[in-house]
Amino acid sequence: IIGTVFLSAGISFLLSAVLSIANNMILFSMVLSVCLILVITYLLRSLISSKAEVLFFVIALIAGSFMIAVRPCEVGYSWDDQIHFQRTMSLASLNGPYYLADNIVFENAWEPASKATMAEREERAELLNTSYEKGELYEVPFHGNLRYLCIESYSPYAAGIIVGRGLGLSYVNILRMGWFFNLIFYAFMFSWAMTKVRFGKILIAVIGLLPTNLFMVTSFSYDPWITAWLVLGFSYYFGFFQDKERKLKNEDIFIMIFAFWIGCLPKAIYFLLMFPLLFLPKRVFQSNRQRYWYYAFVFLAAGHLASTFVLPKLMHGFGRGDTTGTTAVNSGSQVEFILSEPMSYAKILLNFLAYFINPLKSGDFSTNYAYMGVGKTFYYIAPLIMWLTAFTDKNGVSGKTKWSFSSTAFAMFWLVVLIPTAMYISFTAYRNPTIEGCQPRYLMPLVYPALNIHSFDRFRNPFNKEIYNAIPIVLMAVIVILDFGSMLYIRY
Repeated sequence: IIGTVFLSAGISFLLSAVLSIANNMILFSMVLSVCLILVITYLLRSLISSKAEVLFFVIALIAGSFMIAVRPCEVGYSWDDQIHFQRTMSLASLNGPYYLADNIVFENAWEPASKATMAEREERAELLNTSYEKGELYEVPFHGNLRYLCIESYSPYAAGIIVGRGLGLSYVNILRMGWFFNLIFYAFMFSWAMTKVRFGKILIAVIGLLPTNLFMVTSFSYDPWITAWLVLGFSYYFGFFQDKERKLKNEDIFIMIFAFWIGCLPKAIYFLLMFPLLFLPKRVFQSNRQRYWYYAFVFLAAGHLASTFVLPKLMHGFGRGDTTGTTAVNSGSQVEFILSEPMSYAKILLNFLAYFINPLKSGDFSTNYAYMGVGKTFYYIAPLIMWLTAFTDKNGVSGKTKWSFSSTAFAMFWLVVLIPTAMYISFTAYRNPTIEGCQPRYLMPLVYPALNIHSFDRFRNPFNKEIYNAIPIVLMAVIVILDFGSMLYIRY
């Protein structure tokens, strides 16, 4: 490792001299992270063919730690991360007192992500550390509510912040500890999912390493929680179709259904993804009694999720939104428009879906860094690696049935209809000809099941497993480092 550090320092110096660019911390960290990935891959080469999840776990930690180390220690970079930060701090203190430093971070989130210079950000970090060391409290409460159904999704961040405070770290390093704990949780969940399938392991790893996913993991967001739990749930589900001899154990029932339930809880609209669970083949059950209990738990979990999504609308309506002006958001009128003119809305929806689910626009959800912008260098390369992996990470054995395929496709079809519709009702001006606020990242929980059912199982991968397993994982991690690092380097 020490040799890698010195080698990276030499390469960084050489690159800065040849390219006539500044040899700063970001450039050195980029070189060091890439070198560490290559060294670790070589050291773990004996495990790559049989334990690819180990390689993924270590490399995900390296790539994610790079993002944590080089990014400014503040919010205002990822989608709504100031709100997620607020809720995290509430959970970490159980709605106890906030520090003044917390409010400084929260207030500064409204600045554009590239507005301040590096020197100004360093001054702000020093201000945060000093204020925290003095124990200065913020008297005016602005806590996130612990009663939110999504509050559990911030538990990895909160655990890291509690540990950071216990260790006596500086304020900015406490925030980094929160991000790092979330990274560990995320890497563990994807590694666990990889162990539950006989093929498609590398596809799971590649999805886990998508730049946008790691960017949100190392920001304050509940999206990684949703994606990680749903990938685990689907890995259990698809695993039973891949292994014809495997029987369903009681702990499998609990973990699989719990994964879907806890994963969908922050955004209950994804509860439709539980529909395929009703089509597990009868051969996997040990008895009819077990099968009936399984169906009961599926309906119970899905029913609870549906109630958290549907009942508030039935009881309180969709709300009136901002009704000032002719172009204002008015949810009630928007619903009336959809119901009274379904063909007009269908045209609006189809026009939006032509972009929303366009494979050529996959970069919008895979190399998207929110308020920092979309990475253009690997805009097509990252999704291409994902697509190629989906079609080649096979062993020639069928991993689906017509029922698993049709039920999963059915659930995803209605989700790509309902998600934009929900945004059209809640965030789009009345009768607007396009749908506002519906971001491509909302498709992330659908990526794994979509690629799994739409790729051909009969392909038998002829490549050496040690080489094949390593290449997509290493490539995606390097893309993360180069893409994110270069965007920060240009700004600072």
